[in-house]
Amino acid sequence: DGDGQRVLVDRDLDVLRAAAGGHVVVGESRVRLDAALHGHGGVLGAGPETVEPVAVDDLDQAVAGGALVVDVREPDELELGAISSAVNVPYRLAASAELPHDRRLVPICETGPRAAIAASVLRARGYDARPVAFGGTAQWLERSRAQSPSG
Repeated sequence: DGDGQRVLVDRDLDVLRAAAGGHVVVGESRVRLDAALHGHGGVLGAGPETVEPVAVDDLDQAVAGGALVVDVREPDELELGAISSAVNVPYRLAASAELPHDRRLVPICETGPRAAIAASVLRARGYDARPVAFGGTAQWLERSRAQSPSG
């Protein structure tokens, strides 16, 4: 893409270490890979904290429990389908977004990587954020269509 930016996603931390050369950029800060990611399938802020992702199948239950879904896709991607109760904050703006601190935030994107990045940035800012890191709006919309009476 010419700008030299890449997003690396893998469940195997050793694969990520090798691909990233030991460092990654989270938000605007260059950090050690081990401080950005930890464990199997977890998402981290700036330390050893591991955050369990929300499964697509558990999203409705999270919303019923008071969570706010944050769709971190770009506005033009919402035309492909969106969760009606979600707010849109593109993941690249998570570092400056003003969101409620009194609710759990559940970032979601098309397939998971941007949601994981947004959750890490939001957690570093003091939000209770758990991403839909595996799956995403594509899976949620497919499931919703299959469950609808006309689908």
